Amino acid sequence: MNRPTKHDLLQRRFPLFTGLALLICFGLFPLFLIDAAANQVLQIQHGKNLNITRQKIENALDLLETCSNNRHFAHLLLNHAFTKALASNNPAANLNLQLSALRKRHPGIFLFAVWDDKGRIIQKLTDETSFTYILREVYKLFQDLAENCRRYYPGAPEKIPEFEHRLKIVRHYIGRVVSLNWIQRPLQSDRMASAIIAEPEGPKSHLWYGVDSRITMLAFIHSDFFSGQPGLEFAIKRLQAVNPELKAGYCRYPIEPATIFQHDCLTNPVDISLAISRFENLHPGSLLHYKNRVYSYRYISPTVRAFCHTAEGMTSSIQHRKSEIIGATVK
Repeated sequence: MNRPTKHDLLQRRFPLFTGLALLICFGLFPLFLIDAAANQVLQIQHGKNLNITRQKIENALDLLETCSNNRHFAHLLLNHAFTKALASNNPAANLNLQLSALRKRHPGIFLFAVWDDKGRIIQKLTDETSFTYILREVYKLFQDLAENCRRYYPGAPEKIPEFEHRLKIVRHYIGRVVSLNWIQRPLQSDRMASAIIAEPEGPKSHLWYGVDSRITMLAFIHSDFFSGQPGLEFAIKRLQAVNPELKAGYCRYPIEPATIFQHDCLTNPVDISLAISRFENLHPGSLLHYKNRVYSYRYISPTVRAFCHTAEGMTSSIQHRKSEIIGATVK
């Protein structure tokens, strides 16, 4: 008869301890290792998702900040129409379509003058055609300003022969307060480009122009265009159209629910005001988790704050993802 081994003796004397040891060694410990590995993988995945969300929100806030300057937004709007026309086979015909769309979208805001490659006014595209001599001088001045900007970027208008005298001749048409330091702003790049102040108020309060060898364009902009936040509101609506899950808006400061502008968003303005008011004490670029949404905001000016938010489900927590995986495994 075989003698019992030590293992057999342990099982007979301490059956509960032996079973517990086996459970820990072959059951709980492997589960612990699996859970630790899953935590590490999900932590990495969560970090990546959070970074992607942060980047999307930052890109959206960059767009809002870019469009928040109404003079720069006016440049973006008019330059888009001008460059789109230049990219076509028939710039004059295409520009006619672009200007018609701008008039329809912003009634009573713009007055246009357009010249062909010979410096002749295109009657169909020009709102004021009776100032023949002045319009010819304006065209010549714009051509010289464009050439000067290309040669001495961002521009040295004082190098243009008789510039101040020529500006004086056309000043009563293009604007009494057009500044020598700003006159080449429509020709500059990136955020330096903008419409320029021409009159204190009225239908010609600002002007913008674009110059090309085939076609040249001048736009006067009514002061009403600058009374609100047309650039911010355009950018917000554009963001919503491109990415409906990413919500954006702006508000006045001090932050009040009644001053919040948002488009196609059902989030309670009170919740938004409570969330973004907390950012006053946070670092720029911070994310705030509030009521199942992720928020970030941007300081636009002393009186305006822009914000973006998205559902927290897009950056699910590790515990939530583990629950989803377990649920799927059980099924």
